Amino acid sequence: MIRCYVLAIIAMATAAPLESCSRSFGSDELLDAASIAEQAFASQDAENFAAARRETDSRLGCVHDPLSALDVVRLHRLMALGAFLDGDEEKMKHAVAGMLAIDPGVRFPEELAPAGHKLDQIRTTLASASPAATGASDGLPLAAFADGWIEVNGAFAPQVASGMSATLQHLDNQGVVKETRYYWPGESLGDWESAGGEIAAPLAAKASTAPRGPRTVAKAATEKPTEVKPSAAARPASETQAQIDRENRTARHIALLTGAGLGLAATGALYAFAATAEQNALDPNVPEPQAEVFRSQANGLTWGWIGTTVLAGGLATTLVVTW
Repeated sequence: MIRCYVLAIIAMATAAPLESCSRSFGSDELLDAASIAEQAFASQDAENFAAARRETDSRLGCVHDPLSALDVVRLHRLMALGAFLDGDEEKMKHAVAGMLAIDPGVRFPEELAPAGHKLDQIRTTLASASPAATGASDGLPLAAFADGWIEVNGAFAPQVASGMSATLQHLDNQGVVKETRYYWPGESLGDWESAGGEIAAPLAAKASTAPRGPRTVAKAATEKPTEVKPSAAARPASETQAQIDRENRTARHIALLTGAGLGLAATGALYAFAATAEQNALDPNVPEPQAEVFRSQANGLTWGWIGTTVLAGGLATTLVVTW
C-alpha cells in the first residue's frame, strides 16, 4: 500500500505544469540523472538506482527543453530498467515498445542488458511483432489546444499509441514547453485526451514556430534546418543508435585531444623548469649545498618531463588510431 502511495506521488510530480516547479531543468540535466541511474543498474546498486530514478522523474516534470528522439529513447530505456527491477513485465514491454517505435534497430547496451537478458529477449520479440501486437496501431486521440500542441516521443502526433509508453509534452505556440508527462498504457490522459473521441487536427500556430512533424514536412525545403525537427518516423531505423555511437566517439576524441594538449603543455613547462634548475646547479657562484638542491630539483623535473612526454605521446597515438 505504501508503495502505491509513493508511485502516485511520483506520477503527480512528473505531471505538474512547469510553472509549479521550483526550478526548471535542461534536457542535458535530465539525461545526467538518467545516466547515474543506468550506472547504478550496471553496478547492481538498487538503492542508488532508485534514488537516481526518482531524481529523473522529478526533473522530467520540470524539463524546459523539447525532448528529441534520442532523449526519449534514453527515458524509455531507463523506465524499462526500472520495470525490470520492479518485476513488472507489462511495463517492461510497454517501455521497450516505446523505444522500438522511435528506433526499430535499438538495442540495450551490453553492460545493461546483454544477450539473453530478460529485456533483450523482450526487445527481440517485439522487434519482429506486428504493430497490432505491440499496440502501435491503436491510439488515444489527443486534444487540440488554442495555445499550442502536444508532442509524442519528440514529434507532433494527433494521438498516442495505447499499447506502449510515451513522453508527452505540451508546447505553446512559440514552441516553449509548458508541461511534460510520461505516459504508461492504461493511465488517464485527463484534459490532454480529446473529449469527442476523434483525432483532433492541430490548430494553426500563432507564431513562426510551427508544430514539428507532419505539418512542417511541406515547408521543410524553405525553412532553416534548426527550425524544423524531423518526425521520428521519417528517420532511418538505425539512425538513433548510430547517432549515440557518433556522439560517444566524438566525446572520446575530445577527451583524448584535451588530455594530449594538456600533456604537451605540461611537458614544455617541466622541461623549462628542469633546464633552469640545471643551469643553477652548474653555476660556480652558487654554494654547494644550494647547488645540491638545484640538482635534486633538476632530476625530479626531468623524470616528470619524461613521464608527461610518454603520457602525451600515448594519448596522441590513441587519438590518431581511433579517429
